Amino acid sequence: MMPYAQKTGRLVWRFALVGVIPITVSVCAAQAPPIRDSPRAERSIQAHRLGITAARFAPSGKLISTSSLDGTVCVWQVPSLARQWCGSHGAEVYSIRWSADGRTLASTGGDARVVQWQSSQGRRVHTTRLPHRALTVLWAGDSLIVAPTVQGEVVFISPVNGAARTAWTLDKEVLAAAVSPDGEWIATSVPLELHRLANGQSRRRIPAFGQGALAFHPAARSLAVAEWVAGARIVELGDSISTSGLRLPKVMEFAGLRSDTATVNMPSTDVVYVPNGSRLAVAGTDGGVWLWNLDQGGRAGATAHTWQAHRGTTTAVDISSDAQWVLSAGLDRQLRLWRMP
Repeated sequence: MMPYAQKTGRLVWRFALVGVIPITVSVCAAQAPPIRDSPRAERSIQAHRLGITAARFAPSGKLISTSSLDGTVCVWQVPSLARQWCGSHGAEVYSIRWSADGRTLASTGGDARVVQWQSSQGRRVHTTRLPHRALTVLWAGDSLIVAPTVQGEVVFISPVNGAARTAWTLDKEVLAAAVSPDGEWIATSVPLELHRLANGQSRRRIPAFGQGALAFHPAARSLAVAEWVAGARIVELGDSISTSGLRLPKVMEFAGLRSDTATVNMPSTDVVYVPNGSRLAVAGTDGGVWLWNLDQGGRAGATAHTWQAHRGTTTAVDISSDAQWVLSAGLDRQLRLWRMP
């Protein structure tokens, strides 16, 4: 998740120099032109007063959670998008996540707090103060909430009583993070690194950045990365690490570090695997949703399905557990439900 500006509802683009980092740039094979779909949203609602920052299906696929710059979190029914409940987190909300059993939601925002919600009725269960604000909140199963902060503290929170402790600290600002399916590893950016969740050891730096969002493949064989300057990327996690780019053909120019310019892929904001690992969805700052088929090794095919989903940035995308639905949300305040192409 990226930092947002509350008053304008626009992304705050932030680029940080983190020492001198040796980065290997992989050359991507040419991809076929995307398949331009024009699906009609099955349901579309204005879900919040200001831009939506995150949206996720519940593990059951029967509910959707959203968070917003207006400081609220909400839960919606599938497929009607009827509102089940909304609650006030307090400040602008950056991230919201379901526990593995779907009974609890955790949200984090600009007030440097993590709030736990009882998911069916929206009752606050616990509120935990963090040492600094966190742009993302994660679950490791049902037994641990993880909130890496903008000052690098990796904070562990108990779902039982809301008690927090700083497990270990990174020497960087954490913009995005993901926990592996087995709960052993955490990937953090920027730059992109892999650590043992329990103690922060076994650090492994990866030639990618991932300022937008990160997602582990369900079999943990790869890591999907949403980047501000390279579209999206799949990092294959083996004895040796290799990366391949997912090219979003629309490009933009930005000023370089030495007054030059560079042409880059349109940035992406969110990435998510379908639960069986056969597809990968990407949300784009061009308002689009991109969908790749993956082979058994988790590698993307040459062609992507894509369609225009929002006016302005698509901030969130997710796929239901039965792979029948794709949801998208954006800074245009819209929550939309699509049939899987």
